[in-house]
Amino acid sequence: MQKSRMLPLMLLLAGCGARAGGNASALNWAHFAPDSANGGPLGRIEMMKQGFDVNFTKLKICVETGKKGVSDDQLLLESRLAYAAWLEAAGGYGEEDWQRFEFAGSAKCRDKDPESAGFIAIYDPTLAAADERDQPYQPQHISCQENGRQLSCQGNGITLGWGGPGGMMHYFFRGKEAQWTKLEAVRPSSTTLSPYVAWLPLTEDLARSDALDQAGRDAMIARYNGLLGRADASLAELSGFVKDLGAAKVTTAKDPVFDRLAQEFYASGTSALDRDYQGERGMFSTMLHEVGHQFGMDHAHDPGHESLTGASEGATQNADGQWVSKAANMAYGLPYLYLTDDDQLGIKDDAAAIRALLAAHK
Repeated sequence: MQKSRMLPLMLLLAGCGARAGGNASALNWAHFAPDSANGGPLGRIEMMKQGFDVNFTKLKICVETGKKGVSDDQLLLESRLAYAAWLEAAGGYGEEDWQRFEFAGSAKCRDKDPESAGFIAIYDPTLAAADERDQPYQPQHISCQENGRQLSCQGNGITLGWGGPGGMMHYFFRGKEAQWTKLEAVRPSSTTLSPYVAWLPLTEDLARSDALDQAGRDAMIARYNGLLGRADASLAELSGFVKDLGAAKVTTAKDPVFDRLAQEFYASGTSALDRDYQGERGMFSTMLHEVGHQFGMDHAHDPGHESLTGASEGATQNADGQWVSKAANMAYGLPYLYLTDDDQLGIKDDAAAIRALLAAHK
């Protein structure tokens, strides 16, 4: 059985102020080796297209509903947008392949249905499976202090989400390992988001965006609202929406809570502040990143460490040792609301590698 690959997305915050009286990376893409990635959505689609004997006929995606701050329809739409963006970018897939997906909301997305191809959930330990209850989510924290006449505030690095492809069992006759006689899905691909963030829907992100003028914001919000509740939205409609976010270079709006707390400290006359807080963040950027892991994409910032392909020329390393880039959604860097050129190169290579692996075992 293939090994599970689950990787986190993290956020770091810092700021400073005074009391009155690295270079950006140039890097390429990265993805898991195909024998790790083929349990994800691309692998399952290819298994059906290439005629393997499998224990599923569709790709059921469970979206955990009943969450604060975002409606069930918003959760379902943004999940569809993320899957559609990656599928279209992979190349060679169309509406017929999109129709293999079936998205459904549920109060709890943990089941043993082999057709459960993936799930998306804002993490809740009371709903998590026993082997998922130790995921390292932690509250956001702000620490401020006075050093002479200089004031500074720093936030802890927090894990925003985890994601990875599902598990697949490969069967073959002894001595004929190159020919797989049957493939059995044993675990869905997964995406969880931190429970310590006040997640906002795309409409809130778009309303705050500096990349669009008012007319542009209004037009994108109207398109989003027109897609809400539409289970029949096509691959072209959904992926086209994300592409248009890319054409406008839209990123997630900055969390206002950290800055507000820092400014309150600077004006307070006190010498220290040390507390947990709940920040606000647009949900879609993190969801898009984590669904990328489901499809087999790795962190683009340090591909040589755990990936099949890619290079990190001139990447900068932060204080926590993470390689940071502004080139890809699949990196610790800018919170893109779309797939960059690096992301698209990576998923095309990922899909080609999965197709070739399966064809070699047919």
